[in-house]
Amino acid sequence: MNDITQDDLNQALKRHDNCVVLVYTNMCGTCESAKIMLDIVSKTMKHLLIYQLNVNHYPNIIEDYHITSIPCFLLFKEGKLVEQFYAFHSVTFLYQKFMKIFNDIF
Repeated sequence: MNDITQDDLNQALKRHDNCVVLVYTNMCGTCESAKIMLDIVSKTMKHLLIYQLNVNHYPNIIEDYHITSIPCFLLFKEGKLVEQFYAFHSVTFLYQKFMKIFNDIF
């Protein structure tokens, strides 16, 4: 899982990439849990681009995507936002959600 900038994200979306972006902050315990779970998922979904973006460095993303809580998951398919969610119950939950949305790339 790689850290990206807001410019990197915009470039990925222009390329019509399929990707998951975890919007997080430092000093957030829940964000750290999300990172651990995403790291596990990324090992089984190697074709899915999974990024993390620190909202402290790019606060405009809050307004751009109407983010109401952190951590926030943004799922982009072919460069378009298809789902945004905040609750992540387990690794299995994330895996199943990603499979449902990105099933055509696996």
